[in-house]
Amino acid sequence: VERNFLLAQKNVSSSEVYCAAVSAMIASPNTPAPFSTYGMLCRDPLLLLQCPLNVWHCRGLRRIILSVLSRLMDANESLTRQVSQSEVVANQFLASRNLVL
Repeated sequence: VERNFLLAQKNVSSSEVYCAAVSAMIASPNTPAPFSTYGMLCRDPLLLLQCPLNVWHCRGLRRIILSVLSRLMDANESLTRQVSQSEVVANQFLASRNLVL
């Protein structure tokens, strides 16, 4: 699975790969995956924490989740700094977000 993820990143837009991977990992047999765009994932990267426990137990999937989460956290930090009223507000929001992780 991890190899396919890495190959897809080389051949397809990373944002499309991230959206597909997150949708697949968040979905469960009884619940369809929620619709999410790359922008939505950037605004709320903690959505990845909703992956079922069996996804977290698989080493390859866990590495994919953490890789995507890291990139989305970077994008979220950039967005937060752009839209915040001040640097202090941005730092407080980011500190709160980081505490959750």
